[in-house]
Amino acid sequence: MAASGADSVAGIAASLSSLADEHGSDKGFGAGLRHGYTRAYASALSGYRDKPLKLLEIGLSIARDGVYCPSLAMWSDWLPGAEIYGLDIHDFSAFQHDRCQTFQVDQTDPAALQAFAAEHGPFDVIIDDGAHLSDAQQISFFALWPTLKPGGFYFIEDLHFQPPTEPADAVKTKALFHGWRGGLSPQAIWRLARRHRFQPAHVAGCLAEITAVQFFDSQSPDRNAFLMADALLAVQKAG
Repeated sequence: MAASGADSVAGIAASLSSLADEHGSDKGFGAGLRHGYTRAYASALSGYRDKPLKLLEIGLSIARDGVYCPSLAMWSDWLPGAEIYGLDIHDFSAFQHDRCQTFQVDQTDPAALQAFAAEHGPFDVIIDDGAHLSDAQQISFFALWPTLKPGGFYFIEDLHFQPPTEPADAVKTKALFHGWRGGLSPQAIWRLARRHRFQPAHVAGCLAEITAVQFFDSQSPDRNAFLMADALLAVQKAG
């Protein structure tokens, strides 16, 4: 008997979770905070498994040792036809893995992000697991979104957490994308553009290309479940 769609996705999720745990990525269920994001990634990306694609991840290792990038290794093993790119403010050039390349780029520098993407994009999947600061997430989103292919996915991780350096007046990324669902006013878009030094038309154009927004909870067993709500964001671009 053929496996059902649900069983197929469950099996795919299990294979991705196993690789996450093997490589020490907290996207799975066995390492670090054990967020269990692999279930969401498997659901969204199962159709990409055997296809050539470009995946970009921002934020390469919490250890910041410049040597090993758990998520990049996981993606490379799970997506055998993919070109994997990693960006970090730290130098990870010592990391070597099949089809992976790393680059030292500050995710709060839109010109640097755009220059990188112009050379290496466009991308099918972009993941932000970087600074976790709302401003950094939003600068990266508006800088890189135009380089995401139609129908592609943009993920932002760990929206339940911002470092102590988060400015008090920052617009939370979680609130921004919940607000998108209800429609952002021209004034809100103007304020967002001004804060991040983009043209309002650019910000409005990016938001207009979104076809779906979905949030997923972290499954971390070591944290209060209420505080882990809406920890992972998936944004899909119109096809």
